[in-house]
Amino acid sequence: MDFGQHEPLFLSSQEEQELEQIYKYMLRHHRENPQGYDIILSYALVLFNFIEKLYLSVLNKSSPKLNSLVITFQELLNNYYPSQLSTQKFIEIPTVNYFSSQMDVSANYLGDVLKKYTGQSAIDHIHQYIIKQAKVKLHKSSTPIKEIAWELGFEYPNYFARFFKNRTGLTPRQFRNQ
Repeated sequence: MDFGQHEPLFLSSQEEQELEQIYKYMLRHHRENPQGYDIILSYALVLFNFIEKLYLSVLNKSSPKLNSLVITFQELLNNYYPSQLSTQKFIEIPTVNYFSSQMDVSANYLGDVLKKYTGQSAIDHIHQYIIKQAKVKLHKSSTPIKEIAWELGFEYPNYFARFFKNRTGLTPRQFRNQ
């Protein structure tokens, strides 16, 4: 089941009534004055702000559940390459969508939870993991850089080299030789 960008909000009856009331006001103003976009836009803004407040309150209330999401993400991330090596000939670069689908949450929701509890985005975690894996492979083996790039999911070694240099300040070869 796909809920779009975020997980569903389970509303109390009071919250549901508030949202319904805002919507009814918006609908009434649209029927009375279909050209009155400024009032409808104002109600839409109130509606979106109210929904955002509800969403943020869910993030703040359910910390044990959300912390387990962070832990699950870290476990999946740390096991990404070993599990992919056993099932595929070509490994793809890990993505936020891959992990969110494994965890049955939306990518944006996963990103929001990680950002709140770790201070880093999901993609930052993934990039750090790729760099860590690359450093280990470069340091502990004489495997050609092209092959390391392939093992990490990079189809083109020059993209891997650029990715590595952007995050470490060194090319893979420079890192290996230091």
